[in-house]
Amino acid sequence: MLWWAAPAHAQSTSLLYVQSTPAETAIDVSGGTAGTARVQISVPAGFGLNVLRPVGANLGRASLELGSAASPGGEGSTTEGDIVVADPSRYAGNPRLAACASGTHAAVWRLEPLDVPIFVDAASGPDAALGGYELRACFDLPQGLTFQDLELDLLRTVVPPTLPGIYVWHALVTPLTAAGTVDENGAWEVRALVPWPSVLTLHARHAKAKGRYVLYGRLVLAGKPRGGATIRLLRATSASEGSSSLTISFSTPKATETNRTGRFRLAVTVKRRTDFFAIWFPFPHEGCSSPSTAPGGCQTESTSPAVSSRLVVRP
Repeated sequence: MLWWAAPAHAQSTSLLYVQSTPAETAIDVSGGTAGTARVQISVPAGFGLNVLRPVGANLGRASLELGSAASPGGEGSTTEGDIVVADPSRYAGNPRLAACASGTHAAVWRLEPLDVPIFVDAASGPDAALGGYELRACFDLPQGLTFQDLELDLLRTVVPPTLPGIYVWHALVTPLTAAGTVDENGAWEVRALVPWPSVLTLHARHAKAKGRYVLYGRLVLAGKPRGGATIRLLRATSASEGSSSLTISFSTPKATETNRTGRFRLAVTVKRRTDFFAIWFPFPHEGCSSPSTAPGGCQTESTSPAVSSRLVVRP
């Protein structure tokens, strides 16, 4: 799955990104500059979770970025590992984790190798009537380490919706106080809008001039064409036919906009085999489209990008 780094200007701001296909769902949530006690991700009604996998089952990969008080700039390290179904009794005797996510749970996932638990439950509170699930990542980190970013790449675990629509994912980031306790009154929200399904097509036809092609396609979100969307082309060429060496660059012209029916077209010159991808990437914005119940309000809202399948053009 193609994944995206947060824009450089937004690195110190909390963000939530979600990108989903029938087989794979990637979730990326970042904290603020302060220490974080807990991140709670709300999976909206319509999406399901397979919570019946046996203990020890591998659900995908995770990346956890930590900050360090020992670094002048707060930089730390990034640890990558598996997401594994855990035995809930493994965490029953930890009072800090019990305060983070009390009671019994539908499932517990473990992020290796740091042994960070994610407690999985059916939605509660105001969202309970709507359905869905909650994922609570609890950070009982060693002194001097703070949470910065968590990426979950779940395989065959998230069940996609059966009805088209714009599905709203929420994440609640709860910070630590200066004394190291959970600051419930300081929690804030970040959101991700996921149009389902999201379809961006890309095709090619030969123009009259030698080496000239017209690339065209359509963007359809949740069953409706999306007009006025900026579509960019990513071009990859190999050093020679069959070579594993690729050079990637944005084509010229770099971008175009879709019309009212969601269609777009771009003329390109191709002198040798070239792989193309079409990309729609709406940048996140500050604030959210509707009010938040979080004490700290809603900081940012993103929309899932759309990426076409690879298109190979051979002149």
